Amino acid sequence: AGTANYASCTELILSEYGEPVVGNGKYVEIYNGTLSSVNLADYQLQKISNGGNWPGSTLTLSGTLAPNTTYLI
Repeated sequence: AGTANYASCTELILSEYGEPVVGNGKYVEIYNGTLSSVNLADYQLQKISNGGNWPGSTLTLSGTLAPNTTYLI
């Protein structure tokens, strides 16, 4: 058996998006595949609805995301 070599990510990625069956909420999952903790204050999420103009609304993130972990919003 061989050893797998995986390259680490250099940025956060949006790893999942979803909409619940009931209601109109939505969620995104952010994954930190880097080798270091990431300061989320350096990132924002922006959203528009129904063809609006950018940015419709902006969410500035906060906190720290450890390596190989996710954050659900």
